[in-house]
Amino acid sequence: MRIIFGSDHNGREQVAALTELMNTKWECVDVVSRDASLDDYIKVSSAVSRLVQRTKSIGIILCGTGAGTAICANKHKGIYAVTCFDPEQAKNAKRINNANVLCIAASTPCEINLEIVRAFLTTHYRNRKLHRIKAVRVLERSLLK
Repeated sequence: MRIIFGSDHNGREQVAALTELMNTKWECVDVVSRDASLDDYIKVSSAVSRLVQRTKSIGIILCGTGAGTAICANKHKGIYAVTCFDPEQAKNAKRINNANVLCIAASTPCEINLEIVRAFLTTHYRNRKLHRIKAVRVLERSLLK
């Protein structure tokens, strides 16, 4: 599985630590290390979201709170970004809502964020509540041209 990482200045150290820890199990790509002009959460969120759209990868974005990146990422068609603060939220976001971008707070300690990321990456969508997933996609098609 390919994971596209991105962060604003608040999360750069954590992204480096997370990708180093996770690179043995997953292919990790850090968009910021490839393009230093991605200097704020709006640019980073867009870059990660576009790569997730094109490659059907999973995205993980860090900013101070995780909220700004989720707001920006969700403006892209086919992106279902969630902000999670504990592993159970991450599991449910994937299991129930089929989220494809995880947004986490750089203000959360790296050890906790690592648990959140692992929970997100190791949980699979269970095809639950398909009518709701379809309804979200219909809404998305009508709003995001």
